[in-house]
Amino acid sequence: MSFLREVARTLSLYVRGQIRIMSILAVLYLTGFALLGVPLWPVWGLLGGLLHPVPFCGVIFGLVLPLLASWLDGGGELWRILGVTGVFVAVQTLEGFVLTPRILGTRLGIGPMTVFLAALIGGAFFGPLGVLFAAPAAAIAALAWKFVKRS
Repeated sequence: MSFLREVARTLSLYVRGQIRIMSILAVLYLTGFALLGVPLWPVWGLLGGLLHPVPFCGVIFGLVLPLLASWLDGGGELWRILGVTGVFVAVQTLEGFVLTPRILGTRLGIGPMTVFLAALIGGAFFGPLGVLFAAPAAAIAALAWKFVKRS
């Protein structure tokens, strides 16, 4: 029973870590899109951050729709198009290499490099959903290993 309790605790920590990451992403998108004057920036910023874990939704609301809105509103001003692309690339880079490995790694008790490698392996085998579930799977595998070693 103790193992199941630890799994439930780990999954709870994973969800709270994801909520923290989504909130940070939303703030970063909101800030970047507001500074660029992207039409409907609050909508794109919130949805881009909060829907980040849903495969492809983060890309659609964090890049595609803000680009389309900027193009339609400003006649395709190059500086705004490049700015939206830059905000998306910067936020995704920060998320993939810093936020997710550190926040989830710390919360789940596994190293940032383990989270990063698990995401790469999960993505290679199972696509976007593999990336999403890689960190909790790695944490549960680490828990199982600890319980096996103790027995």
